[in-house]
Amino acid sequence: MKNIFFAFPILFSTVLTAQEISTHIPAKATFIVMIDPAAHVKNGDVSIIKNLDMFTRTNEYGSGGVKYVFGDDDLDVKQQESLRNFFSDIFSPSGNTGVDTARKIFIFTENADSVHYFAYLFPLKDQNSFSSYVTAKLFSTSPSIDKGSGFSAINQDRISLGWTGTYAILLLADYDYLPNTNSQYDYWRNLMLMDSVQAAQRAIADMQEQQVSADTLITDSLRTARTDSLMNESAALIEELSKDSIPEEDVNVNSMTNFPEINGEPDAHKNDTIISAYVFTELKRLINLSYEISAESIPNFRSVMAENSDAVYWYNYGEIMQQRYQATMQERRSLFMMQNLTQDTAVIANMWEGSYVASLIHFNGNDATMEQRMYFTPMLQAHTNGLYSGRVNKKMFRYVKADNLMGFMAMSVDMEKFMKFYGSVYREGIQNTMYGMYNDYYLAMWDIIRVFLDESTLYNILDGKFLVAATDLKPYTASYVSYEYDENFNMTEVRKEKTEVRPEFIFIAGIGEKKKVNQILSVLERINAVKKQNAEYYLINTPGEYDVRVFLAVKNGMLIITNNEDLMVNHLNGYRGKSSMKKSLVHLGRKSPLVGYWDGQKSIELVKKNETEDLSAEDKESLDLLAEEVNNGTLIGKRSKKGVQRIVMTMQFNESDKKDNETGFVRFFRLLNSLFLIRSN
Repeated sequence: MKNIFFAFPILFSTVLTAQEISTHIPAKATFIVMIDPAAHVKNGDVSIIKNLDMFTRTNEYGSGGVKYVFGDDDLDVKQQESLRNFFSDIFSPSGNTGVDTARKIFIFTENADSVHYFAYLFPLKDQNSFSSYVTAKLFSTSPSIDKGSGFSAINQDRISLGWTGTYAILLLADYDYLPNTNSQYDYWRNLMLMDSVQAAQRAIADMQEQQVSADTLITDSLRTARTDSLMNESAALIEELSKDSIPEEDVNVNSMTNFPEINGEPDAHKNDTIISAYVFTELKRLINLSYEISAESIPNFRSVMAENSDAVYWYNYGEIMQQRYQATMQERRSLFMMQNLTQDTAVIANMWEGSYVASLIHFNGNDATMEQRMYFTPMLQAHTNGLYSGRVNKKMFRYVKADNLMGFMAMSVDMEKFMKFYGSVYREGIQNTMYGMYNDYYLAMWDIIRVFLDESTLYNILDGKFLVAATDLKPYTASYVSYEYDENFNMTEVRKEKTEVRPEFIFIAGIGEKKKVNQILSVLERINAVKKQNAEYYLINTPGEYDVRVFLAVKNGMLIITNNEDLMVNHLNGYRGKSSMKKSLVHLGRKSPLVGYWDGQKSIELVKKNETEDLSAEDKESLDLLAEEVNNGTLIGKRSKKGVQRIVMTMQFNESDKKDNETGFVRFFRLLNSLFLIRSN
C-alpha cells in the first residue's frame, strides 16, 4: 500500500506534463493566446473559416493578413505558403499532422527586443505523424534533425521547431532593424544583436539559478548539463558576432553627432544566420523551462485556462510596462553618456508589475461574448476597488436623439478615486519617461500646484456621471486654413470651407459644484475660449487650422457638449416622442456603472448612405454582409470581485435564415473577414 501512495505523485506529475503543455510558456510572456478548437473542428466550423481571405491572401494588398497570422512577414513566400498549408492541415478532419486538436493550442511571444520570436505550442497525439509531416512538407529542403535528450529539433528557413511525444514548439524568428538604405545599418544591427544575445545569456543564467525541487521533464543533473550546453552555444554566438565586425577603415565618426557612420551594404544572409542561431537557443530554453518560471506558476493564469472558453487572450500588462520603462531608461542613460553627465541611476517604478488582463471568448448560438478581466495587484486594488459605482442619471438620456443613434457609452465613477488613480498613473509615467531625468522637476511642479488647490472642490466639480453618444452620421461643413501666394509671391493665410462626413455626438457630465463651473466658464469667456450665443448656450471657439462648430451648455445640473446645433436651439429641455430613446435602451444604460451599446445595423446603414466615394464590388459585398449579419453589441462592466475588474462584451447576430444554420463562430470570422477585405481593398 505504501508503494502505491509513493508512486502517486510521480504518476500525477506525468499526467500533468502530458496535459499542461503551457509549462513551456514563460511567465514573462508579454501575450498568450489560447485556442480550444475541439468543438469547432468536430462540427466543421474550422473547415469553413480556414479558406477566408484573411487567412489565405498573399498578394501585395493582403499580405498583412498572413503577417498577423504567422508572425513574420519577412519569411519567403514559399515558406509562408508551407506554413499556411500546415495550419490548414492541422484543422482538417484527416488530422494527418499528428497535432491533437481535441486539446488546447497556444500562441505567445516573450519580449520586444530587436531579435525576438513568435511561438506556437501544439499538443501532439502522434509523434511519428508529426515528424513525417514537418520533415516532408514544412521546410524548403529536407532538414537535418537535431536529436536532444528526449526531444527532436530542426532549425532551418528562419523556423525553429522542437517536439517530444506530447507537444511541439514552433518559433518564427523575427528582427526589427533599421532600413537597408541607412548607412549605419550594420553598426546598429551588431549593437542590437549583441544586446539580444546578452539578454539570452542573462535569461539562461536566471534559469540556471532556479532552485527546482522536482522536474517533470528531465532530471536536475541532466538539466544542468543541458543548461551548460546552452551557455556554450550563446557564447558561440558572441564569437560569431565578433567575426562579423565592421572593418575599421569602413567606420567614420560624424563630428556633429559623434555617431559612427558605416560604409557598405548589409549582408542579409549573415542576418539570417545570427537570428536563426539566437532563436534556436530560445527554443531549447523553452523546452527546458521549469514550472516555477512558466506561465502555469501564475494562479490566475491556471484558473482562466481551466475554464471552458473557446479562446483566451492573456496580456501581461505588468511585463509590457516593465519593458517599456527599461527601454526609456536605456535611452536616458545613453543621452547622459553623450552629454558627459552623471550616470542616470533612476530606479524603475512599476505600479503595474504583477497585473494581467485576460479576455475569455465564447461562441454561443447567435452571440459572441468576450469577458475581459483585469487582475490587479493589492496596491492597485486600493485605487480601483469601488472606482466604478452607482448609476448614470436617468435625465441624461433625454438629450440623446434616438432617430439615428449609432451607440452610446455611460459611466459612473467615484471622482476622488478616479482622479487619484490617474494621478498615480501620471506620476509613474513622468518618472519613467525622458521627463523623469530632470530631477523630478515636473513632479515637484505638480505637487506645488496641488498645494494651492482645494482638493475637495477638484474632486467634486463633476459628480462622476458621464454619457457620450453618437447620434448620427452626416455631412458637416467646417473651415480650415490654407495658404496662397499673391502677385509678389508673398504667402498669405486664407480660410476656406470643406464638407466632410462626421459623427454627430453629444457628451454629458453631471455637475457637482455648479458655482465653480460657472466661474470657470466666465474665465473661458474672458479669454475668448467660449462665446455666448444667448442665455442658454455657448459656442466653443476653436481658432486654428481646422475649425468645427461645437457647442456647450449648462442645463439641469449637467454639462452638455455637442456638435448638434439643433439640440441647442430647440431641445435643451430634452427630446420627446419618437426622437427620444427607447425605454429598453435607457434601462440598459443604467444597468451597471459602466455600459456601452452599439447599433450595428444603424451604423452600417448610415455608412452606406453617406459614402462619398464609389465603392468597389468587393466593398459593397462586404458592407452588405455586415448589414445582413450584425444586430448589435453591448458592453457591461461588472462589480469587482476579490480585486478583479470585469467587463463583458457581447456581439449579437441577426437570426440566420440560411439552411446550413452557421454558428456564431463562423459568422464572427466572416465579419472579421469582411472588415479585412474593406481595409485591404
